[in-house]
Amino acid sequence: MLFVGCDQTLFVTFSADVLSTFQEQQQLHFWQRERGGLLFARSVGQTDGRVDVVQATGPSPWDKSGLTWLKLDHRRCLNEITSRFEAGLHFVGYWHTHPEMKPKLSREDIASAWPLMTDPGIDLTRLLLVVVGGNRGSTALDVSVLDRRNGAIVPLQRGNPSDRVVEHRDRPQAQRGPI
Repeated sequence: MLFVGCDQTLFVTFSADVLSTFQEQQQLHFWQRERGGLLFARSVGQTDGRVDVVQATGPSPWDKSGLTWLKLDHRRCLNEITSRFEAGLHFVGYWHTHPEMKPKLSREDIASAWPLMTDPGIDLTRLLLVVVGGNRGSTALDVSVLDRRNGAIVPLQRGNPSDRVVEHRDRPQAQRGPI
């Protein structure tokens, strides 16, 4: 599944394992609590703008959540980031569920993302924010990028495999950037 954004300079894909994690954790009933985790990739798109998300961690018993909110356990997040980095994976963002057919970032999600703009512990220019929704038959995703350079949250659009550009000959290198 491909998502494209940031003026065609960012291409994000999700592996089958990641999509499976999303599907397993969907909020299918109104009484289910939000769930979420971290996203990891082998590369942060420094040269070609490609970010292939290959792993999504699942919920933890130490996370706190309700029907419409989620607070990931900070210690568990740090441990997961460290252990995945030692295995060659880079932290690239967060995911969580919404009980909606067509999910999108809520006002609360956006408000909770703003402190990440200035968090000195996050050494990323861009941070993926994924909201998972849908039903038993399908998984729907809302994918955005928290762009720390300009202080904006930028929605990505679902793309076609033919949208993937290997080389950006028409764009100077300086305009492309890592996650």
